[in-house]
Amino acid sequence: MTIKQPNPVDVHVGKKIREARILQGLSQTALADMIGITFQQLQKYENAHNRVSCSRLYAISLVLGTPVQAFFAGFNDDESGTAEQSDLPQAGSLDLVNAYSRLSPNLRKTLSKAAKSLADNTGDAP
Repeated sequence: MTIKQPNPVDVHVGKKIREARILQGLSQTALADMIGITFQQLQKYENAHNRVSCSRLYAISLVLGTPVQAFFAGFNDDESGTAEQSDLPQAGSLDLVNAYSRLSPNLRKTLSKAAKSLADNTGDAP
């Protein structure tokens, strides 16, 4: 018996939902309550075990204050049908955001200036 793998689009959307939820500082339970589902169902969406319907994705986008198209950002299918997911945050990005949010306002300002300076001097800045 073969186990059907989730569609790469569903995996990508689930990851984006999780990222947006965490960036808003919401638990799975809190977001699930806000959109009228169980946290287990939200867990299944985030892990791509279940597909998110259009109406549910719209409800999630409203609660998170994120445009629906943002959940698809960075996902492109090339002609061979393989997924390109280069716009996903690098490993550790969410940890960095969580740590940053715990800093005092003065430390945040100092860290932001330092990060901007480093980015401007790497030659890789857009």
